[in-house]
Formats: sequence, structure tokens, C-alpha cells
Amino acid sequence: MPDTVVVIDVVVVGAGLAGLAAAEALVRDGAEVAVLEARDRVGGRVHDAALPDGGWVELGAQWVGTEHARVLGLARELGVATVAGHHRDGWAVEQRGGGLFRGRRPFDGARGEALQAAARLLADSAEAATRDPVAAAALRDATVASWTTAHVEDPLVRGFLHQALANEASADPGEVSAALLVDVLDGYLDGDGPLADVEAFRLRGGPQQLATGLAGRLPPGTLHLGQPVRAVRLRDGAVEVVSGDPARPDVTTAGAVVLAVPLSLVVRLHLDPPLPGPVDAALQRLPMASVVKAALVWERPVWREHDRSGLVVGDGEPWCTFVDSSPATDRPGAGVLTGFAVGAQARRLSGAGPDARRAALLAGVRRALGDAVADALGEPVGYVEGDWVGEEWTRGGYGPLVLPGTDPVALATLLREPWHDGRVVLASADLDEEWPSYMEGALRQGSAVVTRLAR
Repeated sequence: MPDTVVVIDVVVVGAGLAGLAAAEALVRDGAEVAVLEARDRVGGRVHDAALPDGGWVELGAQWVGTEHARVLGLARELGVATVAGHHRDGWAVEQRGGGLFRGRRPFDGARGEALQAAARLLADSAEAATRDPVAAAALRDATVASWTTAHVEDPLVRGFLHQALANEASADPGEVSAALLVDVLDGYLDGDGPLADVEAFRLRGGPQQLATGLAGRLPPGTLHLGQPVRAVRLRDGAVEVVSGDPARPDVTTAGAVVLAVPLSLVVRLHLDPPLPGPVDAALQRLPMASVVKAALVWERPVWREHDRSGLVVGDGEPWCTFVDSSPATDRPGAGVLTGFAVGAQARRLSGAGPDARRAALLAGVRRALGDAVADALGEPVGYVEGDWVGEEWTRGGYGPLVLPGTDPVALATLLREPWHDGRVVLASADLDEEWPSYMEGALRQGSAVVTRLAR
């Protein structure tokens, strides 16, 4: 028998940025809302770890773009300052084909020319796709691996394309559509290096403050942590949401439910009646990508003293990218290097255990920065990680894969529409038409819930 039965207007499942933004918008519109979150924290894919010196490490979402107006606006409302997104002073390192290349910017010299060639190739392909439906279909239907094999002779250019894909989509070249590269490389190269616009800022103290700030603005009793939702049942014009301990579940009855969870989790819910056929098919075409993110912490960023920026990109294994994530504080503080593993490498690391992940990350740092810098660094004083592949309530990251033959825009348009007589609606950053899988997309999609439910 149910332990508790509650009757309200709307249940929001998930207390990530999308769910919290949805709840705030609904409350502002006069609705009585309950937010049910499986974890013991808010934020979802936005999660920070505190450092002993008062700094922070972003284990999930990390950067804010210059055009992310909602994120920047919310940060101002909450008194959260922005800092530079990247430390760009010093030599960057590129790992390619077993060799190491260093440059003042990530893509100096021949590598810069190769990236420009890659950008031109993708720009030409994108233009052709807008004029010719056959060209657009060919780009959409091919994998990145097959397309680059057919169209790119220079292995250095192929490497750049695959690296851009890995950084942005957390995927291997054989997993996703070649059409995705058009989006990945849109604006990828400019005067300040790759991703300058979308990774312009970090938030001082970490972006999870956005989630805690939104949660703090909800009426008391709205947010319920440790309440994993097990089932959603439509009964007599109402929605029953079953959560908590399966032996003594709580049941919340509402007029509508907002599923503000990663798309990969929607298909795991027990829905009665089941998902509409087109919705089910669309969700199956959007499996979650794979990423593991981990950070080593030292007492200070010693690599900067050796003229290294801390940025490492390339085809290193198992960590393909490192960035300097040292917190920008008002006084000297910790040095943090964050590593990213994606695709098949992330899935292998996820099953290896934290000790193996830490050892692999430390070995990768030593190989990329060189023995002299590594010896000066010494042993790290801390290690934190976000195994998003193994995380029960995410099952991957940063967002869905774009499979070959898939039109993600059409699928997202379908999934943004309410179903079951308008009583069930999705709210996910993964569905945003402008900023999918970004914090900006999460806030946009959450805020749009009021309009969709009214429609």
C-alpha cells in the first residue's frame, strides 16, 4: 500500500536545472508543485566538488558561453561572479599518432593550417547540404568515420575532426552522424582558439550554485530529495507519480507531470499507459553519449611556472583532453587538471574503478606535460571524479548521440510536444533547439514548460 498520497497541480521529476527552472516558472504561474529528485542533491548533470582551500572543481557542466543569456542572468541574480573560462598562457600540447606537439595556441603552425582546412571542408559541405537535399541526406546518413575516410586524405585533418567530435559530443567517429560535425565545427576556429565563445566563462564557486539558488527560491516543502520515481500512471484524468521506497512507495496525484530527466531515463520509467509509439521510437534514436570526467588536485598549478597552459588535446588514451581547471580565487590556491574520457574509452574506464582511473589520469598528465614538469608537481593532494557512464540517474553525458540517419531537430521537435492529453511533458536541455545539452538549454526548456502545458 502507498505510504503517502499527496494531491497537487504538477509534479516535476528531476531537480536539475531544467526541472528547477520548470518548477519556478510553474509556481510563478500560480501552480502548486512538487519536485521529486532521486539524488540527495540538486543539479543533475551540474555537480561541483569543494576543495579544502575554498576552491571548487566542476565534475559536470563547467563552461558558460557569451550568448548564454539565461545562465548569465541567473548568475547575476544569485550574486555568482564569472571568471575566465580557460587559462591560455603558456604552451599547449597536442597528442597525435604517438607524438607530442607544443604551441603557444592549441593549433599553431601546421596543425593550425590543418584545422583551417578541416573548417573549410565542413563549411563547404554545410553549404552544399543547404542547397541539395541529396547532399544533406548523404551527410546525415554517413558516420563520421566513413565520411572522413572518403573525403579527407590528410590523417592530421581527420584527427582534428575526430577530436572536435570527441570534445563536443563525447562520442567516437563510428558512433554518430557526419552531419554533427557541421554543428561541432561551426565557429570552432577563431582568433582565441577553439570553443572561445561557448567556453568563455566559468562561474566562481561552481555552476551548481545555480541549482541551489533556484531550489532556494521555491516555496518550502516543494523539493523532495531521495525520491526516485518508479512509475507514472494516468488515472481518471489525473496523473499518479509513484516514488521512493518500492516497499512503501509515495504516490503524488497531480493534473500533469513534467519529466525533467535525461532522455535515457524516460524509457526506464514504468509508464501506464506506455509511451506513444512515435515518442518511444524517437527516444530510442537518442541514446546517451559516454563521458568520464576526473580531476587531480595539487597545492598550486606548478605547470604554469614551467610555461605550460595545462591544455592537452589529441588522441591520447584513455584521456583525450586535459584542461587547467584551477579555481580563480582572490589568493593563490589549488592547481587542478581535469581529464576527459569519451566514447568507448569512457565505457572501459567506467568499469575499471576509481584507483585505475586515477592512475591512468596521473600517467596521462606525466606523458603530456613531460617528466620535468611532472617531477616538479609531485604527488597530487586530491582526486575527484564524475563517472557519468556509471551514474545511476544519468547513464552517460553530456547529451544524446546523433545516430547516422537521424534528424535530431525533427526528433526534438516531436519530443517537445506534450502527450497523453497534454498531461505529460518533457523538459530537458537535450531538446533545446539552440543550446542542446548546455546549461542554457536546460534553463530555456524548463522555463518553456508553462506554455507547453497550457497548450
